[in-house]
Amino acid sequence: MQNDNVKLKNFTTLEFPRNISVVYVIYFTNQKLEIPFYAGETGRLLGRVSDYMIANFKASTDFKVGEAIKYLQDKGHKIEIKYKETNERKIEQDKIIKKFQDLGIRLLNELKGYDYKIADIKQERQRIINFCNILIKNNFKF
Repeated sequence: MQNDNVKLKNFTTLEFPRNISVVYVIYFTNQKLEIPFYAGETGRLLGRVSDYMIANFKASTDFKVGEAIKYLQDKGHKIEIKYKETNERKIEQDKIIKKFQDLGIRLLNELKGYDYKIADIKQERQRIINFCNILIKNNFKF
């Protein structure tokens, strides 16, 4: 689909899911490596992506994942999502997390949440940055 007025070659393709129930893995890339850093499940994939982009401090998971994405992007890493349709989201998510743990791969899922009413945003952001720095250091040794 291309004519003189509409050129889509600079657009990114997202395959439209048939099922709203998905599990997904967010990972960052640098050169040829794909480093997973979060696994999740949802019934609203694009809504979750938007939640992470907003990174609202009142929602600890959204903040944690969103801040990690921003930090990794600022460090020059490309962030991508792989997803799979499933009718057993929670079971599939737990399996994915377990497989990564068995391989020694750390995920943001292991960082505990916080109570936004008493937590310090700077401290929480620093915990995320520290976690990301460990991932970068452990995965990009040349």
